[in-house]
Amino acid sequence: MSHQEEHRLIPGWEQVISYLEQWLKSCSSLAVMGIGNDLRGDDGAGPRLIRLLEEKTANYDNLRLIDASTVPENHIGTIVQAAPSHLLLIDAAHQEGDPPGRVRIVKEEEIGNFSSSTHTLSLTLVIGLIKQQTPLETVLVGIQPETAGFFDETLSSAVEETVRGLAEWLAERRYSRSI
Repeated sequence: MSHQEEHRLIPGWEQVISYLEQWLKSCSSLAVMGIGNDLRGDDGAGPRLIRLLEEKTANYDNLRLIDASTVPENHIGTIVQAAPSHLLLIDAAHQEGDPPGRVRIVKEEEIGNFSSSTHTLSLTLVIGLIKQQTPLETVLVGIQPETAGFFDETLSSAVEETVRGLAEWLAERRYSRSI
């Protein structure tokens, strides 16, 4: 089975990829921000994705990768200075009843309904502060966590598979303008 066929087995994969392909059609520059706590198991999905992308996209001059950890507000200036057309947020997103590793799109207008106890400020506030200074399109890709224990630096196998799939898919994309 190919990697693409394997990724299709990830719950929500087809819908997320379809949405992202459409969303990125108008992308002239992309910033990807991984959010989460590396010491809380699957909550570290966002930073893990950034590390994988750093390995796969080291020579890309048109992609800004940001490991925001639990403080995305600390990177507002970086995003404003880069002025990307699109900002992709990656974070663990608990949805009651979803299987571990399920991936879903959380549109910008829905991000206010999403909460995480590991963020200092709400993502809606962070996005609002960025958009006051530079126009951009924003979407969150949420990954259903299985574990979020303290002092656990490893992702569950389901979340690791989803993160690897997203990293591979994003690394295959090209963007037209350097940021």
